[in-house]
Amino acid sequence: LVGGPGITSGRNYGRDYAVFETATRNTGSHLVGKNLANPCATLFAAVDMLKHLGLRDHAYLINDAVEKTLNEDRVHTQDLGGMATTTDVVDNVVREVERHTTVPLDNRPHVGARA
Repeated sequence: LVGGPGITSGRNYGRDYAVFETATRNTGSHLVGKNLANPCATLFAAVDMLKHLGLRDHAYLINDAVEKTLNEDRVHTQDLGGMATTTDVVDNVVREVERHTTVPLDNRPHVGARA
């Protein structure tokens, strides 16, 4: 078992295009706007895309940060038996990435932020 639809990414490769997404298309539309969705499948899809584009160092930086967030820091959303919000998970991943890079990540939009 891999942890459910909130964890797994999906990859689709064609002759001309590649698509990276969550593994299932119904991963929580009822959670929109509630700050409860598990962002890990989306983050892992981004990791897959970065690998595909040849940006392996970037991919592994994010992958390792997500895995540390889940496995060592145990920051889990409700679907994984935890109480963390989407923002809690993303903030923890960002902290882990920042620990291993000199690029500041403090200008990112927050959940619910309006453009």
